[in-house]
Amino acid sequence: MSELSATLDNSLQEKLAEADIYCSQGLNNEAQIIFTELLDLLGDRDHPIRADVESRFKSLQRGDRGTASHKETDSISEDPEHGFEKQLNSCIGLMEAGFYAEA
Repeated sequence: MSELSATLDNSLQEKLAEADIYCSQGLNNEAQIIFTELLDLLGDRDHPIRADVESRFKSLQRGDRGTASHKETDSISEDPEHGFEKQLNSCIGLMEAGFYAEA
């Protein structure tokens, strides 16, 4: 039974990471969809990840721009060469995660 629980936790963490990637790329609608799916999946259970998912989802709904995409946008306007490097690294990360179209 603990193996099943560990598999579920890994799956939840992967979905949460996917939502973070979407947020970092400014794809907030896609991130909200994933957060909603995670909250539906977790239901009312007292799961350690639930509080984190709720917090991130509420932050996204409020329009908090503390995400990587906002910081990257600022750095691009300040230092174009450094901003390009961050964009390239983000694209590489998306491709490594299997999100080729988003890269």
